[in-house]
Amino acid sequence: MADRQVSRLKAALADREARVRILESRVAALEESTSLRVGRAVTDAARSPGKGVVRLPRELYRMWRHRGAPNVVTSVDARERPMFSARDEDRLIVGSRITGLIVAGVRGLAAAGQLARTATVVPLMPHDAALILDTADVDLVLVDAAAGAPGGPWAYLGVPGVPD
Repeated sequence: MADRQVSRLKAALADREARVRILESRVAALEESTSLRVGRAVTDAARSPGKGVVRLPRELYRMWRHRGAPNVVTSVDARERPMFSARDEDRLIVGSRITGLIVAGVRGLAAAGQLARTATVVPLMPHDAALILDTADVDLVLVDAAAGAPGGPWAYLGVPGVPD
């Protein structure tokens, strides 16, 4: 059991080191970006108004002249920077294998109890309703007028004069 834990920790350490290398290459690419270099030149000129303002046009001209030069740092292979990761901490939503009818919506307590007997109920809250509707495979969206009753997360839903 200790050997398995050691091997698991070694794998986690190797994974972290790989992530650090990727992040270091991204930071190096940002450091070499033209936007950051121009910003630094302008702020350096603002810090020393006498000499800095005189040097600024020359520095900007030098950046402009070398604008077509290949940047070794920014030409990192795209395969080293995966868009999607299989790490647990990078996941936002975990998919599940639900069979049957999936109902999402803004509902009151009575409607939620009735629907739970016949379908899988996915509650929509004010802070995550758009995310769930964009990512979940929902069969039916239901909006119940009783959900706007005082005391719930959607209290005073649709009542004019009540601030969002």
